[in-house]
Amino acid sequence: KKEDQAEEDIRLVVKQAKKEVEYYRKMWKTLDGYELLYEPFELQSNARKRAQIYFIKEIIRRMKKEFNKEFEELCNSKSEQISIINEKNQKIEELLKDLKESMEKFDIAKDKREQPEKILNVEEADVTIPKYLTKEEREKLEEEKRKEEERIKALQSDTLGRRGILKMMDGVLEVKREFDELEKALVRQPWMDLPENQMTESQRQEYTKFRQMEEDLKERKLNQQKAWRQELNKAKNEIEDICQKFEEKMNKLAKKKHFVQLRIYEQELYIIRLCLSLFEERLLRESKEYTLIPNQ
Repeated sequence: KKEDQAEEDIRLVVKQAKKEVEYYRKMWKTLDGYELLYEPFELQSNARKRAQIYFIKEIIRRMKKEFNKEFEELCNSKSEQISIINEKNQKIEELLKDLKESMEKFDIAKDKREQPEKILNVEEADVTIPKYLTKEEREKLEEEKRKEEERIKALQSDTLGRRGILKMMDGVLEVKREFDELEKALVRQPWMDLPENQMTESQRQEYTKFRQMEEDLKERKLNQQKAWRQELNKAKNEIEDICQKFEEKMNKLAKKKHFVQLRIYEQELYIIRLCLSLFEERLLRESKEYTLIPNQ
């Protein structure tokens, strides 16, 4: 039974691979340029062979262009997904602070090899000695620092930036503020440590009310922690789903890359064969021109 199951799995894998190859073949056949190619038996003249070489080069160029287009789309998609993941990481950090827990942060960023336009850029970490700053540069840094402090102060007030953070955090900051206000209101008086039989009637009523409010606050905190934990697990699962879907896209494009390279190598070998045919005909023609015909 295990052998039958293994054979069935192999058949399914082969069937899926055949479907993918057929899909890519149909896709590449839809590219303009294939209809211009001559059939092998139509390549009788050197002019047609040369034209065939240029047609094949154009097809290769379009293959590369089409693949590069999809690759650029994947790179742009990666940048978007990184931004989404960073936003969710920020949310996770706030939730961990509320839960008073720690967790290894899932950092993701583009590799330098993915950004060739920045290969010659010098970053601060690359400079190991203190940088000399001119007077103008120092004034510029101080101005930037002042603007940053003003921006932080503006965010701390009731501005659009703060409302945006509250919206992103699903009201987490508002809940924390509400809990803080309730805790401040729950002030335990010294007389509450007395036995109940030594309290007056009004004190017993106030003490009962205080205990009820304390229990309610404790229950609300517990429920809120459960909600925060659910939000935390949801954010972590969303990050995993984003990574998994991107991996699937990348694997699909990697398979396509191998197929495209195979087709390009195939067409390049065809070009080499045509060039060799032209070269052999040229050698044959030159040998006939310089061959001496013996006298009869």
